[in-house]
Amino acid sequence: MFLVPHHTTPSEAEVPPSFDNQSSDEDVNLFPLPLHRLSEGTTFREYAAALLRRHASAMFWLLLHYFRPEECAREVQNLGAYYKERIGYLIWLHALPYLLGLLALFVALDSYVVRLHQRPALGLQVNAFTFLIIEGTIACAVSLVTGIALRVYIGLRSRSPLAVVTSVTVGIVFATCDGGAIWFSRDIVRGIATQLAFALSRDFTWRPDWEVFIPFVSGFAFLIGFLRIYYYPIHLVLLLLPSRYSRFLHPIVWDDCCVLPFFRLSQLLVEWEQRSQGRDLRTIDELITNYPSQRHQALRAQVIIIARRSARVLDLSTLDEIVATLPQGTKGYLNETQKIRDGVITIATMQARLDTMDRTALREPTAMLLCTEIDNFSLRIGGLQEPLATEFRRAAKAWGEIAAKQHMQATQAGHKSTVQVFRAGDPIQREYEAFVPRHSVLGQLEQQILMSRGCPGIVLYGRRRMGKTTTIKNLGGFLPATVIPIIISMQNPASFISLESFILSVTQQTHEALPESILIVDHPGLPEFYEYLCKIDALLRDSGKRLLVALDEYELIDKNIGEGIFPPRLLDTIRQSVQEHRSITWLFAGSHGIAELKHAAWTSYLVSARTVEVPLFSLPETTLLLTDPLKHSSIRLNDSTQRPKFFKGFWGREGIERIHEETAGWPHLVQLVAECIVDIVNEESVEAVDERIFEDALERCLVRGHNVFHELLYSESTMVGEWDYLSRFRKRETQPEPPNKELSDSLRRRLLVRVEDGMLKLRVPLMRRWLINRG
Repeated sequence: MFLVPHHTTPSEAEVPPSFDNQSSDEDVNLFPLPLHRLSEGTTFREYAAALLRRHASAMFWLLLHYFRPEECAREVQNLGAYYKERIGYLIWLHALPYLLGLLALFVALDSYVVRLHQRPALGLQVNAFTFLIIEGTIACAVSLVTGIALRVYIGLRSRSPLAVVTSVTVGIVFATCDGGAIWFSRDIVRGIATQLAFALSRDFTWRPDWEVFIPFVSGFAFLIGFLRIYYYPIHLVLLLLPSRYSRFLHPIVWDDCCVLPFFRLSQLLVEWEQRSQGRDLRTIDELITNYPSQRHQALRAQVIIIARRSARVLDLSTLDEIVATLPQGTKGYLNETQKIRDGVITIATMQARLDTMDRTALREPTAMLLCTEIDNFSLRIGGLQEPLATEFRRAAKAWGEIAAKQHMQATQAGHKSTVQVFRAGDPIQREYEAFVPRHSVLGQLEQQILMSRGCPGIVLYGRRRMGKTTTIKNLGGFLPATVIPIIISMQNPASFISLESFILSVTQQTHEALPESILIVDHPGLPEFYEYLCKIDALLRDSGKRLLVALDEYELIDKNIGEGIFPPRLLDTIRQSVQEHRSITWLFAGSHGIAELKHAAWTSYLVSARTVEVPLFSLPETTLLLTDPLKHSSIRLNDSTQRPKFFKGFWGREGIERIHEETAGWPHLVQLVAECIVDIVNEESVEAVDERIFEDALERCLVRGHNVFHELLYSESTMVGEWDYLSRFRKRETQPEPPNKELSDSLRRRLLVRVEDGMLKLRVPLMRRWLINRG
């Protein structure tokens, strides 16, 4: 309930709402009525009861202002200056009788002790040590009471005549409690020396200079009351003897003015959080925001709580969300929390990647890398300041147990089921998926790139789904370290929306591969691009390195030239770079030959370029892919006993040869058949492939690979009569060559047919199966 003057009414604009949000008339006008203004019909008993209620309210607000002055200030902020003065004065008047009574008691006790000390004839000689304890206790108590009164006055006073009267009254009372204060400034040096000498003396009956000692102790006691030092015994008891009620009894719960920080308060805050699950009376966030003296301990508690909360998680991918709330600063351990965040984000990212992997061959090595990363994180943070080092090392131990369990499950799953490492449809990642290096292709590329006088450009040609992108993406592991490859995908919008985007894409990836290079200026054109290439060539020449710029799906450059997005002069610039920059090699990868491109004279621009064709798998390459698919994995390179292998008998009787024959070594189709076979083997929990499983896998391939078959056979049949000719293979295995030579050349160029006994036959039996069943 809030105190307002008697003459105000609830309708006046300056009256704030009551403290407990109640609006009855009884909750307003809580100050005592003047005795000469008794309303007619009011009995003395009713008046006394009202006076008692108002007196209790005044005492409540007296204590509340001492403990929570800001809360009181918010309640009275809308009142006028007159009402503020009257409220402060009336509260102080309500406290004055208690203050005067306590002062009288203390003065009487002090006089009694002094008289007792000066009457040795009674046989009640009080030794100096006992006198010191009694006088010091009285002085502390008096100063504590006056300190409370003075703080209330300071908080409520403002500049007015009434405040001056109150100030004089408080000054008189304060002077009364320390009668010897007038000698304090004069004899302070002598008094301090006297007390030190007394403390070291063995003669406890020797009389010190009490006129100096009393004000000295009294002033010190005032500081104890003003700084709330008397709370420390309560804090130490709660710290040493923790109980379930400590969070209700601690001073920071009900006092906002504890100036000195509490030793090891963070320990209590962590305990309260664990017991109440974040529902404390005073949350840590409130202490950080509104309690500067306890902020350091609250921040420390927050770090400990976050660390222990992260140690209890079951899903490591959520760790980054938890540590994101770690406080950060510029000094001490707060300056090191960013290192914790960076390490935890790496762990959470690896866990998220592990969660998306449904193949055992990918899960097992990734789980192992996660365990290693957690161990490294624990070692890296060992040198950080407390509490980061201890708490997060303990948390990392809990994370390591989760990661180890995941690794064990992935390993056991790998033992129980056949590892699925085959993947059809996307560029292969040789670290995790079945991969075969195309040595015939890689050898030609290396030979051309390392020509002593520079390479005149390379056209990497191959039909769709031949593995061109896989080949160029894995060049870095097979070319010399002096060759730095960068890959520009022309299907990436960052490369094809404009000439500027293309130039920026090339220069940005070049800068990432060569950090010592400089970035090109904004809004570059062809002159700036060529000048940049000249600088890169000089930098490469001086360092003895070579740069391979691979343009994947380069046919889209021709399409953009036809649509006016790229100028034809782009090809002039590239041709000039090919001729002049001997340390830069341009590679054009695509499924169309140069002669097939229509919007620019590519054969003229790249007249000297070497063509390297990506062929079908040979039988040894198919065998290597199906028996040792992760032989070239950079993760398992030094651990051949742990990488998954398939014995030849797993694929059935002459199974590898049959797969190669059904697919004709088409890389995508080999991966597709192997993927379907492994899936069926795992579904049926068998150890090897029989005839039925093999046939079921071929039928499943027709469904999974429908889009690929449709693209290779139907969509690319752009010539008149081409699709009609292919569709006739449904009813016959062979047929004569078409009378149109261009049509025959197109079918051969697309690697769809082969000659057998003077007749044409589909090269890939699986394609004919698709034509019959789904084409």
